[in-house]
Amino acid sequence: MSIAAEEFTVKSKDDRAESLDRLNNLDIKTGDEIEHLYDTLRTTMAETVEQMEHIKEKGDQISKMQNGLITVLADMVESRDKNTGDHVKKTSDYTRLLLESMKKKGVYKNEVTDQYIDDVSNSAALHDIGKIKVPDSIFK
Repeated sequence: MSIAAEEFTVKSKDDRAESLDRLNNLDIKTGDEIEHLYDTLRTTMAETVEQMEHIKEKGDQISKMQNGLITVLADMVESRDKNTGDHVKKTSDYTRLLLESMKKKGVYKNEVTDQYIDDVSNSAALHDIGKIKVPDSIFK
């Protein structure tokens, strides 16, 4: 039981399921406090895994909402200047291409992760956000 608990891994959904299966397959039936401890550990681990899945889902929802907000703000900036076309989208796409190329070449390999590429590419749309406060007469 202690080995299964020590080897319990939470890295991925599959790892968590495998760890729960390993713990459940011990099937300890001693009829004493050891069995009670085992049942409590199984229940606690299952509830923890369930909570982790719930938190992951909520995090994904928040991320989608955040990206939607970034898009709305970027569209507000872009709507002030009809000459830019898909400037915001292109800037995000170019940023992603550059970062993916850096990752492929191993440039800043510890920093340029998939998550970093997503975060920077999505945020690149806000590069002109300061234009919202600048009067239209300045842009003509």
